[in-house]
Amino acid sequence: MDTTGRYDRLARHYKWVTWFGILLNSLFIFPLLLFPRFTLDLLGIELDQLIFARTAGMLLLWISVFYIPASLDLKKYRVHAWLAVFPSRTGGATFFFELPVTEPAARLSNVSTKKGSSKPDDRPPLLPRPVSPGV
Repeated sequence: MDTTGRYDRLARHYKWVTWFGILLNSLFIFPLLLFPRFTLDLLGIELDQLIFARTAGMLLLWISVFYIPASLDLKKYRVHAWLAVFPSRTGGATFFFELPVTEPAARLSNVSTKKGSSKPDDRPPLLPRPVSPGV
């Protein structure tokens, strides 16, 4: 197979995956911008000031807009394509792995209580084992 045909096939796959990601992002963007209270309640997130949820939705919108040029013309916007893949996934992975470390220690056990409530928190722990305090 020649390299042009292979490149065109990979560019087509990149285009479909990128537009699928933009579609998935829009499932969070528009509810966060238009109905933040409903969206946060649906996700079980307690937030007093809705401006932060709307700001997160707007940030996700801008990130998704920057994915579009590379999906339309991969040869011209190759750097945008690299930036869409590596830094964004690295940032997402960082927050995914940092979440259990930055959660309060009380959240990591089944006998903890929620703020302002005397009933026990029956959610499962985030980590299978306790985190050492020095982490």
